Amino acid sequence: SIQQIMGTNTAWQVNDAWLVSLQLSESRDKSTNFKNSVGNGTFDTRHRSASLTNTFEIMSNHTLNLGLDYEVDDVNSSVDYDETSRDNKAGFISWQGSADKNSWLLSARHDDNEAYGTYNTGTAEWGYWLQDGLQLTANMGTAFNAPSFNQLYYPSYGVSTLRPEKSKNVGLGLQGQQLDVTWSINAYRNKIKDLIGGFPVDNVNEAIIKGVEFDVATTMVGWDVAFNASFLKPEDQATNNILPRRAQRLANIHVDKQWGAWSTGASWKLSGHRFDDAANNTRLGGYGLLDLRVAYQLDTDWSLQANVSNVFNKEYQTARDFNGNNYNSLDRIAMFTIVYQP
Repeated sequence: SIQQIMGTNTAWQVNDAWLVSLQLSESRDKSTNFKNSVGNGTFDTRHRSASLTNTFEIMSNHTLNLGLDYEVDDVNSSVDYDETSRDNKAGFISWQGSADKNSWLLSARHDDNEAYGTYNTGTAEWGYWLQDGLQLTANMGTAFNAPSFNQLYYPSYGVSTLRPEKSKNVGLGLQGQQLDVTWSINAYRNKIKDLIGGFPVDNVNEAIIKGVEFDVATTMVGWDVAFNASFLKPEDQATNNILPRRAQRLANIHVDKQWGAWSTGASWKLSGHRFDDAANNTRLGGYGLLDLRVAYQLDTDWSLQANVSNVFNKEYQTARDFNGNNYNSLDRIAMFTIVYQP
């Protein structure tokens, strides 16, 4: 199996009020299946995308974005499919501004998908400064997500009759900064029609994901400390069961310190239990993982980095296969990287 990802971006400042940005990317997933050590078929998907954005500073504290997106998926396989290429064309506009104690972001998008037709989506976000260092936020929006060719056709996983996802979400938040502490709390409710997920992949007719997220960051005795936690209820509305392979409790603690050319840090990642199946009969236990990192800045352009993930070689599972066997999770991994960033 081979996975490749490439991307590039560029920007042109036409004048003081107009910026043009272009992003290009391509990802490829190529695999060859074997049976009794003999090749038994190939499956190759490619996703290419291009995005052109015009950013206009129309006046002080007001920004307008106008743009176009283009995506195309291709599949090449030893199996013949009715559909081997599909594109998605989209246009979007957004307006971000602020006045007095208010700030806002309004956006709209029109998608024309070759396989699934046209969809109109949009978002509205608003913020209000209750006082210095304390802001109330609210948002609502809609979204559309077409299944990928992997989700449609990948052997033993894809389902060719998948329907696209359509969702509506609302959220409310409070964020603040006092002295050296920044914090936020956000609550949300996301209603999704034809949610894509599971193994083999399938549509959930209607799902609702409700959650609360906490974030805190500060500095303690010279160390940067960040903590975040999520408590959510991802539920299938038809059965009231928890959606498969989704933990309901997540938390992360990050500590980092820099002195001179050196920097070091650690992360403790916690996950609660999850269910492997839609009926919630197969429970996969929660786990905690410790990661360590260190870096040295050789000069302004070059640096050395070393990372160790899952330091204690913790065994954990997030999914099972058709036969009820646990998929192997990642063991302890050490990585040394040389970075050049001019």
